[in-house]
Amino acid sequence: MIIKDIPKTITTIAFDLGGVLFEGLTENFTYKRIERDFGIKEHDLEALLKPNYSSFLTGKITEDIFWLPAVRKYNLDINL
Repeated sequence: MIIKDIPKTITTIAFDLGGVLFEGLTENFTYKRIERDFGIKEHDLEALLKPNYSSFLTGKITEDIFWLPAVRKYNLDINL
């Protein structure tokens, strides 16, 4: 989307704190973007991250710890 396409008046903001309306939307978008930008297959990334997903969502681990398996396996530069 180009900046000029943003409406001048915002009439609605949707908060989906429980993850009911937009369940998985952000996650799927992120995986697709990583596949596009880094060449890491979406299903491979999901398999790496899935074991820690629940712990991450409940705050038992940090975002850094959540992404660590992918960073290590693919030697990603996290200072991008």
